[in-house]
Amino acid sequence: MADDNPTVRARQVGAELRRLREAAGYTGAEVARYLDMSPSKLSRLENGKRSIKVEDAAALLALYRVNGPTRSDLLELCRGTGETGWWQRSSPHSNGISAYSQFESKATAIANFQPQLVPGLLQTPDYMRLVFSYGDLSDEETEHRVAHRLARKSVLSKAKPPRFTALVDEAALLRVMETPSVAAEQLQYIVLMAQRPSVTLRVALLTAGHLPTSSPFVIMDFADAPSIVVLEAPTTAVYIEDRREVREYRKLLHTILRLSLSHDESVRRVAEMAEQAERTGG
Repeated sequence: MADDNPTVRARQVGAELRRLREAAGYTGAEVARYLDMSPSKLSRLENGKRSIKVEDAAALLALYRVNGPTRSDLLELCRGTGETGWWQRSSPHSNGISAYSQFESKATAIANFQPQLVPGLLQTPDYMRLVFSYGDLSDEETEHRVAHRLARKSVLSKAKPPRFTALVDEAALLRVMETPSVAAEQLQYIVLMAQRPSVTLRVALLTAGHLPTSSPFVIMDFADAPSIVVLEAPTTAVYIEDRREVREYRKLLHTILRLSLSHDESVRRVAEMAEQAERTGG
């Protein structure tokens, strides 16, 4: 039976199992036949409509020939698919289970508040490298992260992209101005992306006073699943699905929107900064 309220963990496990099945070259019907599992059960598991037992996941992973850290990470995740909320620690082995990018790809609306940085979906490659340069990363790992983030950006180029609202503190844009080598290109790219019908840009000026929070957050809405809030830190991501908590973050979002410039005003402000950066850099 499908769960009335599928948890964020069940949704992530299901999405990853579907990805692994497709990578192994199996159809759903073939897997159901090989494992003596009803097609409807496999469909519900892959769509996150029900919690998955560890033994079922182990059988699927064995069929798909998945071993090593990916297998152990996914089985550990299965043990909590009935629990609400989830935090994920990033590691060199967690690349195969990218929960954030999978939720992002399925969202119908994404609202991202960023007080310190340019939102990831609006970043240029050189700006990404600048951000990652402050971590203790090798050149190879830096380029891997840049490639991953660039791949995520394709979500805005889909035939039916999500409605993306980027709320940016002016302080984050002023920090961009402090690095002339990337400033003009990054600010011009924000203006370019803001021309897309699905993208809304809102800038909170320093003169707006104190904002209700200084922490970044993302709200994702889905067509057929509950909304979630994602809180990202350098080594972890916290996924919140409790409806009361999601409502509180939505209130924060609306408060920040009221304190921000309109879309057109925001675009003009960033365009002015881009022109200034180009003159300074040139």
